[in-house]
Amino acid sequence: MKKEIKFSKQAESYKDIISFIIALILSQLIWKVMFYEDFDNCRWDSKYLNITHIIDNYCFFIANIAEKYLKYFNIEYVQNGNMFYFDNNTSLGIVWGCTGIKQTIVFIISILLSRGSIIYKIPYIISGSILVFCINIFRILMLLLTTLHRVDLFYMMHEYFFKILFYVFIFFLWAIWIEIILPKFLKNNKVNAEKK
Repeated sequence: MKKEIKFSKQAESYKDIISFIIALILSQLIWKVMFYEDFDNCRWDSKYLNITHIIDNYCFFIANIAEKYLKYFNIEYVQNGNMFYFDNNTSLGIVWGCTGIKQTIVFIISILLSRGSIIYKIPYIISGSILVFCINIFRILMLLLTTLHRVDLFYMMHEYFFKILFYVFIFFLWAIWIEIILPKFLKNNKVNAEKK
């Protein structure tokens, strides 16, 4: 009997991991359908559905938020739209790939595909998406500072360090849902069902 219980918990664990992997694949497909490889153009640019203007405005919004925090570092720069120009003849632009949209899609799909009631998932998706947004702003600020002080490290920080860190953070949010929050909801539902 104990072996069956242990096996069923392992099976649930495998299902959770598989659902997270499916979420990664699905979000990658959604991203590829929406955007060209250079992240500067929108695939959905028909006369019926064009989100180019919306995403461009979102890039400017992200750049403006980053600029508000960049002021605290007492550095010389010029912001023009979504571009930052520094005194050391370097510049950095906030483009579609910098918006954190892809990472937010990964987070949302990973929670939607996991076990649990949608009613409990919605508040977690909202709060988790806000955290993903904040982490993205932090990532952009660090990349702006890297561009200013150590431009030679920019590629490594942008393409490897912060990407890995971002996905580790999303996995951490998903693990909190699976290991901490979901068991509490399941336990409360079981207690409420037993009371009835």
